[in-house]
Amino acid sequence: MATLHETVKSLFAAATASVLPGGVFDANDTNQRDWGGYDWAKEIGLIDDNMQIVPHAKLSWKDSTAFQTEHPALGAERESVEVYVYDQLGYSTIDQAIPIVKQTLHNQFIQNTDDRQIAKAFFVFVSGEMMAEEYHNRPMKFVRFSIVHIR
Repeated sequence: MATLHETVKSLFAAATASVLPGGVFDANDTNQRDWGGYDWAKEIGLIDDNMQIVPHAKLSWKDSTAFQTEHPALGAERESVEVYVYDQLGYSTIDQAIPIVKQTLHNQFIQNTDDRQIAKAFFVFVSGEMMAEEYHNRPMKFVRFSIVHIR
């Protein structure tokens, strides 16, 4: 059985496979010296022979915080994950991937993971067009989700 983080990564990878051929990665698993930037991407083949970035996504998890502290009967926690979507030029691929990312996790229950009894995910935010410093200012957007879970 997989952890919550692995399950969420697998859900995004399966849902976006046709739009993001580079795949989905967890930022914690990337080369930490450049947050999974250009050097990391080149090492694992996300930079092709023409120095083009293959469209892909990275997940960045934020620390858990207490949820419903005024009535802690459930002992629930809230965690957030941001899904960063990258492309070489323009936002057409990114704009195709963003709705898929939103639909994949918004309002979804996730059960039977190794480290959580149950979790429910909620879409929170989509960024505007941004330039990814870690990829020499290539186009990027991110989607933020809040996940409430019980351990």
